[in-house]
Amino acid sequence: MDRLGIDEIHGILLDIMTYVDKFCRTNGIRYSLGGGTLLGAVRHKGFIPWDDDIDIMMPRPDYERFIAGFNLNNDSHYRCIMDTDDEHACFHQVYAKVHDIRTTSVETEEITHFKYGLNIDIFPIDGMPEDKKIAKKHIKKCRSLRHRLEMRQSPIPVNDKFFKRLLSHCRTMKYWLDRCNAEMCRFRYEQSQYAGALSGRYGIKEHHSKELFENYTPIEFEGKQFMAITDYDSYLRQHYGDYMQLPPEDQRMTHSLEAYWKKGYEGNGLVGIISYNTHSNLLNYGAALHSFAFQQYLERHGIPSVIIRYISRNNENRNLKFPFLNLNRIGGGFNHHFNNFALGWRPHLKKYNKFNDFFLRHYTMTDTVYTSKTLLKTETIEGMNITTFVTESDVTWKSYYDGDFDPGFFLDFKAAEGRRKIAYAPSLSSKPYSEKDTERFLELTKDFESISCRESIGAEYLKKITGREVEWCLDPTLLLEAEDYEKIAVTPKESGYILLYNCMKNDRRMVRQAEAFAK
Repeated sequence: MDRLGIDEIHGILLDIMTYVDKFCRTNGIRYSLGGGTLLGAVRHKGFIPWDDDIDIMMPRPDYERFIAGFNLNNDSHYRCIMDTDDEHACFHQVYAKVHDIRTTSVETEEITHFKYGLNIDIFPIDGMPEDKKIAKKHIKKCRSLRHRLEMRQSPIPVNDKFFKRLLSHCRTMKYWLDRCNAEMCRFRYEQSQYAGALSGRYGIKEHHSKELFENYTPIEFEGKQFMAITDYDSYLRQHYGDYMQLPPEDQRMTHSLEAYWKKGYEGNGLVGIISYNTHSNLLNYGAALHSFAFQQYLERHGIPSVIIRYISRNNENRNLKFPFLNLNRIGGGFNHHFNNFALGWRPHLKKYNKFNDFFLRHYTMTDTVYTSKTLLKTETIEGMNITTFVTESDVTWKSYYDGDFDPGFFLDFKAAEGRRKIAYAPSLSSKPYSEKDTERFLELTKDFESISCRESIGAEYLKKITGREVEWCLDPTLLLEAEDYEKIAVTPKESGYILLYNCMKNDRRMVRQAEAFAK
């Protein structure tokens, strides 16, 4: 694995911070950039050039809400850890971290068995006594207990510290963690006039009037807007003195951080989405919306993506703009096409233009339109760094004839070679696969990391023929909330009507039922 450079580390930390900021604003949780991060925001409008971390701080009531709620219904690659020991992290401290589970990091100054990805630190702001002498004793007691907790998590050395560390090992880690938290919370934030980060390293410099942590303002950090305490000048002067002066070069300390992508996540590139969407036959509303929803869902969770504009093999010779020119291509007979297209070409053209306007407004997509032939030979998708390809939703896994599938929908092309391949909610045709279909299907999907299906029957069928786990999952359109669609919806001029959606064919029986219902 290649070690990540400082610019890559900064980019990942900034992504974590952006996600945390959005969560806090959505849930009304107060926070401020803290320590060197706040100094960097004021002095450099971003990271201190030689620094490699982000610190934020929260009043204890907000901190408790944050750690209780951040991981709930969270299917992003960010997790909050504090007293944690799971497959992604091992971390037991009196402050929290939000880390990226796709990465791994090593801080040489940290306890050796700690395990987590690149992360930002979140320090609680606790109440303190007003009297500085009592406050110093309180800070010293908190620091002593925290030191005991850290000794409990380190091996017992065979040196002069043997007995001191042995005493710490006579108690459980939970005991020391509970003692630390109890002491830090001894002076309740809500009832105190002074407060500070007791888990920080600045000692009595953390002793501030609580009023400092009651007012917040946006502040620029690497071109983004995060939150900071309004009177950051008082905070920074107490911590750093003349903070606008750069320290001597020999005092510009980092955290000796090493960081790497975990296997399978190298490159942190784009997700490439391929399905029926921009060139779906008959301008299908569902096809337009499922790719929109899937991309929006990825974006919400901090995953950049691009929709690959792809004309499926059975649509390559069809004219979607003037479909009445396809009389020899689409079944249904001359009368069907004359009635639906030749006489109705004006409303169809209007619909076609609206669909294209929707794609331009709401899709992040390639400029190039690919066919199965051109895609097969393409080395990269417009030179983009796509590290994961997803074949997504719709009836993309149907067989046209014995073993004859559309290669694009099975990610069987050069640009996808050696990349992660995932199938999210594809659909099969109503007919079971033939023997040749099954043989070809197994060959096409052998490199897929994950397979799912949007119908339960389809998921069970694929599980049976592949012998692997196949998830039954939601159609992408159901991943969003009603308010997500309300943002893009246009209120119709008409009123007093029933919206009737005919899928795939002109079902006159359905029309008659709707007309009867309307009466």
